[in-house]
Amino acid sequence: MSVITLMLTTSASEIYVLLRLLQVDVETMQSSDTAEERAEKVDRFNRVTSSVQVFVTSIRIASFGFDFHRCCCKAILAAWPWNANTLNQILGRTVRLGQERLVEWQIYCVVGTIHEKHEIIMWRKFARQLAAESRLASDESLGGETGILAMYELIRALYNQPFNRYLWEALEKVDVGGFAHEGMLALSSALSEIARHAISTPAFRTEWRGRTALDLIAAAIWITRQRRTAPDEDLDWAELEAFPCVGMDFQVPDDLLTPKAAASVTKLVDARESYIQKEEKRAEKEKEKAEKKEKKEKREKKEKEKAEMAEKERKTTGKGKRKASSSSEGDDNNEEQGDGSAAKRRKLGVV
Repeated sequence: MSVITLMLTTSASEIYVLLRLLQVDVETMQSSDTAEERAEKVDRFNRVTSSVQVFVTSIRIASFGFDFHRCCCKAILAAWPWNANTLNQILGRTVRLGQERLVEWQIYCVVGTIHEKHEIIMWRKFARQLAAESRLASDESLGGETGILAMYELIRALYNQPFNRYLWEALEKVDVGGFAHEGMLALSSALSEIARHAISTPAFRTEWRGRTALDLIAAAIWITRQRRTAPDEDLDWAELEAFPCVGMDFQVPDDLLTPKAAASVTKLVDARESYIQKEEKRAEKEKEKAEKKEKKEKREKKEKEKAEMAEKERKTTGKGKRKASSSSEGDDNNEEQGDGSAAKRRKLGVV
């Protein structure tokens, strides 16, 4: 059986020495090797007649450009890269055209070490990369937290993961080792069901596009409860589609969560409560603002009407004064004309 172990450079050297002490025929590749030396070592490992059982190298050196598939179908990855694209390149060293056997990779993650951080960061970035690149991303209804959950389900299927890792992102303080907990695994399984239903049901993903992480966790809790009380019954997806958004009365289920996970969910609930309170205050302010605006508009309207009435009265009064003035001037003219005629008649001796 041929095995390739990909580790950090220092660790690779230690593993190489350990295997040699155990009298295992092992080959290694180091950064000091020339291109010709590296090619020769890989060729020796790939020969059918070679006695080399194990090839030890590092991610940085052997992730690209080398093929180990001709005589190797079992491999071990003992250190996590920082992104899934590099991981795909590593896995591709044995999964290639011409491979005649089923390939088996074992990827180790030591609980409580930097490996956990590596994996969490890597899947978080890759979930968003998939959301941008996959054909599912062309469907605008598959977005928001529900879309991210669906991408984590694709990752679970692509990499044969034992459970959906969405909770690793949704919960601020994640206890990776805590996923051996029965309740956590049950919640992850329920999240997988929600993700698959969202992928296959356009109406559901449209309805749930705006849901938050807390809404998804609450729905997973509901599914888990349903599975426990009636394991043989099918889920009522119509009821789930109408599942209400989580409110301030949400209770954190300690029986389904590890202490760290429960603390993280409690923080999400507190954040939701704070958000709801802020939204209520914002709505009140908007209402007050609208009422003030309405009152101002009414006041301005009344003032405008009053001004128009005053202007109308002013114009009406002005017209009356002009008419009276015109009438008075006419009378004066008539009197002047009458006086002039009488004077003319007296001058002519006409009475």
